[in-house]
Amino acid sequence: MTASASDPVFFDHASTTPLRQEALQAYLRASREVGNPASLHQLGERARDLLEEARERCAQALGLKPRELLFNSGASEGNTQVLLGLGGALGTKQLAVSRIEHSSVVVPARRLEAQGIPVAWLQPDRAGVVRPGALAEALRRPTGLVSVMYANNEIGSVQPVAELAELAHAAGALLHCDMVQCPGVLPVDLSALGADLATFSAHKFGGPRGVGLLYRRRGIRLPPLILGGEQEDGERAGTQNPAGALACAVALELAVAEQVEVAAQLRQLQRALLSAIRDLPGLLVNGSPEQGSPKVLSVSLAGVHGESLLMQLDLMGICASVGSACAALAMQPSHVLLALGHSQELARATIRFSFGRTNTLAEVERAARALREAAKSSALQP
Repeated sequence: MTASASDPVFFDHASTTPLRQEALQAYLRASREVGNPASLHQLGERARDLLEEARERCAQALGLKPRELLFNSGASEGNTQVLLGLGGALGTKQLAVSRIEHSSVVVPARRLEAQGIPVAWLQPDRAGVVRPGALAEALRRPTGLVSVMYANNEIGSVQPVAELAELAHAAGALLHCDMVQCPGVLPVDLSALGADLATFSAHKFGGPRGVGLLYRRRGIRLPPLILGGEQEDGERAGTQNPAGALACAVALELAVAEQVEVAAQLRQLQRALLSAIRDLPGLLVNGSPEQGSPKVLSVSLAGVHGESLLMQLDLMGICASVGSACAALAMQPSHVLLALGHSQELARATIRFSFGRTNTLAEVERAARALREAAKSSALQP
């Protein structure tokens, strides 16, 4: 069934993506198994086989060893486990975190800081990139863990992870990388990037919600956040989800296989939307789209009421966002945009369009028209 002109247009793929039919079919197939993977009888063994099939397929898609991957509920859990688990064991060493990380990194880092763990907050440049020099300066003090995301979820800036990892390793530190926005959009080669730990969420690449992957390089073990069982090599207790894991694996395989083609499609959509709105009064483009992820276009409109702008777009059937979905309900100005030097007013007057493989140029044209109309009706009175 084709979409009509009145159907809502989804430009919020950085918050979640539609579940792929192939992943749904895999989920339904695996859901027919009734066993618990931790049970020792034959039905438990069948469930366990599905879980390990999923782990092997995810590992192959990412070029990893199966035992380097842990299944969890998503990257927020994984980020929290890494930060609190490793960060809490730093002793006198510091934690280095960029100021534009997802809140599931920033909040645990602030908790550690309140507990007396020194934290070096890495300042990005105006394009939202953490330059190697900023990390090198921080590493003058003994550092145990560095956390820098690959592609920013709000402005799309892409970090020089390989260079940052090299600096971290030379200083004796581990590098953790939030890679949630990458599969299917950017190449994910963990051996080339040099990350020691990385986090993924299945629903960001066409898999189900509530399923995630945590990569930790062989030899690294993490204290569990969830206690009470020996599942996932003793690093995450609780009954495992073979159906969700298998659906995650199917979606990840497809995302990796289609990455080059989809990235080119998203870049075309990103460029088309920016070209169509570039002359809007007060427009400021956040980050550096051509050097960043093709998935995201974030723009701020000076002199516009941000909440009204978003509501007007929604009424016109354009589903965009102000930034991270995890912080949207609080309606607070984005810490990412504040780190770039935006005022609170300008940060609130920001719209993020994030593209997916199901979007079209016709939808981009519709979004551009809607944004022009919404900007006029949401303008602040002088």
